[in-house]
Amino acid sequence: MSILEEVKSLNPSSAVLLAIFFVSFIAPAFLLIYRLNPELFLQIDTVKLLILAVSLTSPSFLALFFITWVADLVLTNMGYHEKGHLGSFVDWFVTHGISNTTILYLVTFITYAFGLGVKGVIWWMVGLVSFYMAFELWRVLVVAKGPNFKRSALDRD
Repeated sequence: MSILEEVKSLNPSSAVLLAIFFVSFIAPAFLLIYRLNPELFLQIDTVKLLILAVSLTSPSFLALFFITWVADLVLTNMGYHEKGHLGSFVDWFVTHGISNTTILYLVTFITYAFGLGVKGVIWWMVGLVSFYMAFELWRVLVVAKGPNFKRSALDRD
């Protein structure tokens, strides 16, 4: 089976998850690696480049995921919400993948626009991740209480 046939056989939810993974983890890291060290980007083999890309982009995603996971555990164990009120792990992957995308592309744009080095990239990443962590805390503690809270980003029904 060819790659094109494999892609055609994916259901819509799987295609969304695969697209979010590529757009949120792989593509921005490739851009940053190329901007910061083009020689490394051209010389390193593909598997190592993919591992480096995921290792550069996953800390921001994992920080947001951890906030939601801890909030879900605490709110469920204290009886404020029923299990699954904040969605499933797949829902969290989608929402935090989208947040990760905005963080990384904003840092990438600023890096290209203003010629940031590694230290500048790290500071912008830390600042934006901190901002998004505060936003996620607000989302799970305040917004999730409302009657219009939509726990799933995917329409899986």
